[in-house]
Amino acid sequence: MYLPVGKSIFKNGGRIYPDVATIQAAHPDQEIAPFVVRLGDGEFFDVGTVHPRFSSWARFVSYADAYTAAEEFKNVQGADVQIRILFPT
Repeated sequence: MYLPVGKSIFKNGGRIYPDVATIQAAHPDQEIAPFVVRLGDGEFFDVGTVHPRFSSWARFVSYADAYTAAEEFKNVQGADVQIRILFPT
């Protein structure tokens, strides 16, 4: 995963991108840095929404696959699509 250097993923709508080509297209004039996340046993990337209430739509082991799925759902009216790391219990 990659993110622009100096951007916060925790505020102001920061995003993590699945590959270099995608982030370079979105941020052509910014320095790019890798962002490493190692999933623990049983953890997965969950794609879902919290508005109007929590709903899980899909589970993935690959961030790139979760990102692609989230992009497909982003136009669902009234949905705030997010990718989270979850543990099955």
